[in-house]
Amino acid sequence: MKNKSKYIKILLLVVVAVLFVLRGVHIYNVTNDKVADMYDSGFAARQETAGLEKGMEITQDIYIDGEFNGIALYFSTNAIRNFSKITVELVDKTTGEVVFHQKVSGVNINDNQFSNFAEENVISGGKTYTLKVSTDTSANGKKFTLWTDNQNITDTSVQYSINGEKQNGVLCYAVLRNYHHTDNYGVFAVRMVFMTLILMLVCGLIIVGPKKMCEFIFDKRFYIAVGIFLILVIMRVNFSSIGMFDNYVQPGQGSEFVTPVYGETHSIRSDEWAVSTPRYLTAKYTDYGKYNYIIMGKQTENIAQTGLYKSYSALAKPQTWGYYLFGDSIGMSVEWCFPFILLIVMSIQFFYIIAGKNKVLAVTGGVMVAFSGYEMWWMNVEYLSCGLTALVCIYYFINAEKTWQRMVLSPCIAILGAEYITILYPAFQVPSGYVYFGIVVWMVVSSWDNFKKIKLKEWLVFAASMLFMASIVIVYLKDRSTYVTEIMNTIYPGSRVSTGGYSLYKMFEYVATIFYPFKATLNNSEFSMMVTLFPLPMVMAVYCIIKQKGKDILLDIMLGLSCVYTIYCTVGFPLIVARLTLFSYVPEERAADLLGLLQVILLIRCIYVCRENRYKVNPVIVVVPMLISCYYSWKEARTVYDITESGGMLQYAIIALAIVFTVITIVVFLSLIHISEPTRPEPIS
Repeated sequence: MKNKSKYIKILLLVVVAVLFVLRGVHIYNVTNDKVADMYDSGFAARQETAGLEKGMEITQDIYIDGEFNGIALYFSTNAIRNFSKITVELVDKTTGEVVFHQKVSGVNINDNQFSNFAEENVISGGKTYTLKVSTDTSANGKKFTLWTDNQNITDTSVQYSINGEKQNGVLCYAVLRNYHHTDNYGVFAVRMVFMTLILMLVCGLIIVGPKKMCEFIFDKRFYIAVGIFLILVIMRVNFSSIGMFDNYVQPGQGSEFVTPVYGETHSIRSDEWAVSTPRYLTAKYTDYGKYNYIIMGKQTENIAQTGLYKSYSALAKPQTWGYYLFGDSIGMSVEWCFPFILLIVMSIQFFYIIAGKNKVLAVTGGVMVAFSGYEMWWMNVEYLSCGLTALVCIYYFINAEKTWQRMVLSPCIAILGAEYITILYPAFQVPSGYVYFGIVVWMVVSSWDNFKKIKLKEWLVFAASMLFMASIVIVYLKDRSTYVTEIMNTIYPGSRVSTGGYSLYKMFEYVATIFYPFKATLNNSEFSMMVTLFPLPMVMAVYCIIKQKGKDILLDIMLGLSCVYTIYCTVGFPLIVARLTLFSYVPEERAADLLGLLQVILLIRCIYVCRENRYKVNPVIVVVPMLISCYYSWKEARTVYDITESGGMLQYAIIALAIVFTVITIVVFLSLIHISEPTRPEPIS
């Protein structure tokens, strides 16, 4: 049996090696693709044509001066992956000869940006060509369109036509010249580094076995996190959508890194790529001073949108320290990678604490938060990364055995507290503040014996750290006083008053969120949500509290807050209550986001409680809430995507995914409760 197992491992390693080589060849071929220089016609995208469908032909006469290799057209795919075949032709208007013909799959068409149609053969210019665009496939639902300019028309004879009928406008296009191979060895190298890391993981799983490998990764998670962080920073990796500028400024003229190494740029993230990131990158030319004279051509505060300002107040934003120490390239990588890796590690550590040091539950909870669609679309949610990290530090401050540990943790808590306060976005700070305060209360009460052992000198260090935190916040607010004053005098968000209302639909967005990378909505970020499994966590919490007779303080507090937030997200609060609780600063959609976090906390804690106490949970308690969640998740996904009764494959995919979620959740949930002996938490050391 041992020899057989050995041969199986060798065979698997060979298969993995072959797949690695094949994937490497594929990455090389894709990376070192052919490109062409783009010469924009100068027309602005203002109006869309009618949707392309079988039997329709869009044509326009175009005069092209000089040799060229093809043409680029500005499509709108309506954020869908359409498998229609798009055909583009150029016909010599004088001779009727087809000089260019290319058919591409709709999945290769870019949304709201130029899509290239080019070939190696050089086409002679100095002629008028008739451009023809058609499709030979009927598409269900929304169809592809072409962007046109209906204002900058100097010659009405060149307006585009649909099936021979003149339309008001000209197509937005660009001429492609100098078709050549790219040598994007930098992109290839970065991609292969990621592939190598995956290869190492797979080989480890094969050689030492999944259980030992997973235990090794968990036990060494902090070292692994630091290693991955250093690798990402050395390679200057970030998660920005700044490549969107390539669609508007000198398209196709950027470096090899103008397109993402992995993934896609997203226009919906314009607050990042069009506002924050340009400010980050131009701040270096002012030596990270208070004002930036480049970004708007006039005096603009650096600190307003970025938090960048090389002063004492910079201590409030640890993720920006890379800019001051290493410059904009490494600084940008640190700014993106540090909070994300910190969130991954600390969310796992947080759930490790509340789940009685159960590794499976810790990883489950951490993944549900750090890799949720909510975190991915908002990217680096500051109140989560600094908030959960602060909670972990507070827990270990209370339960530390040595004075030096508390002295190290105290300033960490101070800096994290300063970061949280200086977020200056009450819509997130108020609801998350109640959640974090409730967890701190539980930590103090559950560790009361250790809390009483904290020495006077340790309290003095902690008090000094709090003064340190206050000084950072005061200086930060002073540095940002102009911006704060101006923003408070606006209608939004300055004068906005919220009293809540129906936003509970967001609890069921978690199924639709999975489809957002493939089929966008009007606002992916706004509609994204963690996998809440609502209302299962609240139902389970009620069950556990009844069984324990209210002795689990964490469940009591989290369920109480969940009920309050549910009320706010359904019928709302009276105005006086909203003002007294500061919820007047919280739109109901933002409260729903925190209700989602509460569901994850409740879910992990309930599983832990049931395992520890060996409760035999009636399957009905799990099945009924999940059937409710399944139905409303499917219904909400239909609403988000505006799916009719004949919604096509997407509707069936959503139904299938909702059912799969329900079945897997029921099976896994009951298995986690009933299978394997419960593990008592280790004594705190």
